[in-house]
Amino acid sequence: MDHTSDKAWFRSEFMIEANTSNSLNFANSPNGVSNDQYRVREAFVQGGNILAAQPNAKFWAGERYYRRQHIDSDDFFSLDMSGYGAGVEDIDAKFGKMAVAFLGVANPEAVTQNGNLATRNIDVRLYDVKGPFGLWGGWFDYATSKGGVLSSDTKPGSAPDIRLPSESGYAYGIRHQKLEWHGGYHTFMVQYGTGAASNFSGPGVGMTDPSPDPNRTKSKSFWSPSKSFCSPTTGLP
Repeated sequence: MDHTSDKAWFRSEFMIEANTSNSLNFANSPNGVSNDQYRVREAFVQGGNILAAQPNAKFWAGERYYRRQHIDSDDFFSLDMSGYGAGVEDIDAKFGKMAVAFLGVANPEAVTQNGNLATRNIDVRLYDVKGPFGLWGGWFDYATSKGGVLSSDTKPGSAPDIRLPSESGYAYGIRHQKLEWHGGYHTFMVQYGTGAASNFSGPGVGMTDPSPDPNRTKSKSFWSPSKSFCSPTTGLP
């Protein structure tokens, strides 16, 4: 999006997800209850050219898909910190760009006496660093989660009165990108996480654990995802 170079700018973005039955007449189901579902996936504001020393830095606040890393062919998200929060991105670090954000996300299917099980993250990223063989980047995440007592009344299939401890954890990783590779591109990541940050996402999004685990404080994860796309016919007559 183009903006006037010497003036501050602001914009808002909304994304609605629709899961409909594709009925011909868009009518409700025979029992009188609609099968259509609608969800707000993104609703945030963003502003730029606010600081004279960092005219390209963009400030944001709200709910958004936050700088996700994924493999398109199977919709696998190796890093998904989407949620509610605020931050700043595209900070000029001279040798690359930086982004810093505070994000929180809750799992409505896991409820304790403290409310929905939630994780809070401080996410720091460095990207677009020019180096050998392409662009490099790195990231660090520190996550905390307040525990509580999870009963079978709030989580179907779970044993009564599961006690989830409060926990913290950290995750970090590096990424390499080659944006011109046989007519396509190649991306490679190495990432490691512990405790509350071991699944590289918040509860209820991304590759979250299907059930809250009281032993997650001891969990550790190491992933090395890669994706490639090439077009061998590029340049042929």
